[in-house]
Parts: sequence; C-alpha cells; structure tokens
Amino acid sequence: MKTPPKVLHLTVHHSWLTLHGGGVLGRLFSSMKCLTGIITASVVFGSASWCHAAAPAGADKAFSKRSSSTITLTPADWGFSDSDTPPDIFSAVKIATLPSTGILKVDGVNATAGQIVSILPSVPAGETWNTLAAAGSGIWRCITCSADGTKLAAARQGDIYVSNDSGASWTPRSTFEYWTSIASSADGSKLAAVAGINGLIYISSDYGVTWTYHEWYRNWQAITSSADGSKLAAVDLGGKIYTSTDSGENWTPRESNRNWKS
Repeated sequence: MKTPPKVLHLTVHHSWLTLHGGGVLGRLFSSMKCLTGIITASVVFGSASWCHAAAPAGADKAFSKRSSSTITLTPADWGFSDSDTPPDIFSAVKIATLPSTGILKVDGVNATAGQIVSILPSVPAGETWNTLAAAGSGIWRCITCSADGTKLAAARQGDIYVSNDSGASWTPRSTFEYWTSIASSADGSKLAAVAGINGLIYISSDYGVTWTYHEWYRNWQAITSSADGSKLAAVDLGGKIYTSTDSGENWTPRESNRNWKS
C-alpha cells in the first residue's frame, strides 16, 4: 500500500505567508517568504534532462493565516508544470534557509537548513506487486527502468516492450531477437540490449523507439550502463568483456576469454 508524500508544516507568527514557485532557473527554483523572515526552498526534479526544450515552471501562492496558526504545504502549492514530453518529475524540495520568525516542520519535526524533503509517495521496496497484463504473457527474460521508475523496458524471446507510465501500459518496439539482457540510462532515454546465440548489441537513444545494431555476432549474456548512458559494458559467454565510452558506437575487448555471466 502506498503511503502519502511528506508535507511541510509552517507555524506563522504574522498574518501573511507567500509561497513563490516562479522564476525558474534550470532545475532548482522557488522560495517561500514570511513577513519578517525568509525560507528559501529549491525544487528538485527526479527525471529532468538538460536537453529538454523547456524548463519546468511554478506558480506563486499566497496564504492568509492568524498568528500562531499552522499552514500545511503540499506539492500542489508550488504549481509545478512542465511542457516537455516526457515531462520532468517534481520529486523533492530542498530547504536552503529557515525563517527568522515562525517554525518550519517536516512531518512534525523541526526542519533544518539544507534538508531535502521527498514529496514522492513511498512504496515498500518489493513488498507489494501488481500483475500487469498490458504486454501480454510470455517468457520474460530481463527488465530495466529509469531512476525514477516511470520508464521501463522489458524483453522476452522475440520482443522488447517499453512503458512510459511505470508499467501501466506497454508498447512493442524491437522484435525477432533472442534477448538476454537490457540496460537503461538514469532518465530512460538511452537503452542498450544484447541478443544471445550469435546475436548483436542494440542501442536506442530515443526511449526505445528506434534501434541500431553494433559489434559482431557473439553469445552476448549481459549488458550494463552508466547513468548518462555513455559508458557501457557487455559480456560474451566464452569470450571477453567489451566496453564502450561513446554510447555503444564503438567497442573494445577486455580481459581474457571466460564464461562470463551476470
């Protein structure tokens, strides 16, 4: 069962509080102002990418409360929006400075300067599972996902399926290979997959929409990727470890022949 995201509680000693969510600069923005003190908060996005066409945006919001009353701030109070496809994720708030008047609390505990407060619902890792039938049944062999868990790619014998909504729906992409392993960059835009039994290495830089093949026919068993997708490593069963530092365009054999697996 999902638990609700954390909220910020501010007890004010003056009548006005203004929450500023505008003035976006890159990926960190926003401030909250009290009448005689300032709370500066930075909004953190879980899947932001500098190559996106538009920066995320926020909206100001003003509150009127009596002295010594409490205001509960939720993610909606920042007015977050993003026009990119896929959109960035509003995942956390960083409290840069505290107010000189009033008390800022996170879940009932006094906040500290520099504290990062996650606003994403938490799910006990691996404790609950949902059966998803959107991609149909099959002998699934491998799966990978972006850092925020919204973009997934799974492979079964003959097909790779991708999802951009945390697995709620799936779209078939590359086909006709005996897939053995798949890896993803942190933002999910770059995917790398290998096919065993005289297969190739396949690379995608557009969330799995299109693929190009690389290297030579080998018995590929596993592949892994760095967070930005530029550095890759793959293993050939009975052969060598192969590495790439240019997102899979070129590969260099390493180590000696062994029965590599992962």
